[in-house]
Amino acid sequence: MSEEDIPKIVSFVKNYPLIKFLRVTWYGGEPLLRFPFIESLTSELKAIVPNYEASMITNGYLLDEEVASKLKSLCIKQLQVTIDGLRATHNARRPHVIYNDSFEKIISNLENLFSVYPEIKISLRVNVDKTNCDEYHDLYDFLVNKFKGYELRIHPGYVTDDYSVCKYSSCMQKDDKVTFLLKQHEKYNIPMGFYPRSEFGECGARHINSFVIGPSGELYKCWNDIGIKEKSVGNIENYSLSNSLMVKYLMEADPLSSNECKECFYFPICNGGCPYTRIYRSGDTKSVCQLMKEHLQEFLMEHYKIKNKFPK
Repeated sequence: MSEEDIPKIVSFVKNYPLIKFLRVTWYGGEPLLRFPFIESLTSELKAIVPNYEASMITNGYLLDEEVASKLKSLCIKQLQVTIDGLRATHNARRPHVIYNDSFEKIISNLENLFSVYPEIKISLRVNVDKTNCDEYHDLYDFLVNKFKGYELRIHPGYVTDDYSVCKYSSCMQKDDKVTFLLKQHEKYNIPMGFYPRSEFGECGARHINSFVIGPSGELYKCWNDIGIKEKSVGNIENYSLSNSLMVKYLMEADPLSSNECKECFYFPICNGGCPYTRIYRSGDTKSVCQLMKEHLQEFLMEHYKIKNKFPK
């Protein structure tokens, strides 16, 4: 986006004069490539909505000292940083255009960030597929020891293909995820959540005041739709709440319209699953259900062992 888009976004926000707070997630591509834009737009948004907070999803490479020193003033309280494995694996998958070692640069940037902004929350997403899952525990131990004492949450981000199943694929299927989770805890003693956790709180796709703004000012309801023209619900200068796709997201993904959900023993813990999946894979009801539901007995037994400190 360009600086010329800033007044348009500000006008778009002003269309909601009754909002009491505004939450922004800076997302890309890589948002730190446009850091001056983020500074300028943040200044404008804070002026019209005093209760303002932001987060960012970044690869962490450009998170240098200058950027780190400004995050707090920009109300950025949380970052998600993506790692693809230990140094060799990460660098093979995410080589810098000039310098090969992007892993060391990201780790160094995080060290510096915590030194200047120790209270920031970092969510480290480790992309996991069948080819790198066996090194997750080593990376986990490295990160935990490296950043001990700070607000750091490490979690696997499963690489999946939601629209096809191929037995030769490196993508993680549901059974692969179960095997991975159990192994991480049973063999490496990495804490994993094996007890059902309430997912209450509506997805932004089903919230009338939540939008994703694309690079040309186009509006979407779901992050999965970015860049797909026919899935835009308008743009920041011209949109309608009665747009057919907008209504589809707000109404058709309601789990209370599904008899299967209403009769399910696990509902409403799951809150009905992903609205995007409910809409676009309506014939495949199992794809909406959480991993926990399908493997509840195994997971509860693991939780029981944890609580009673059974020997492995």
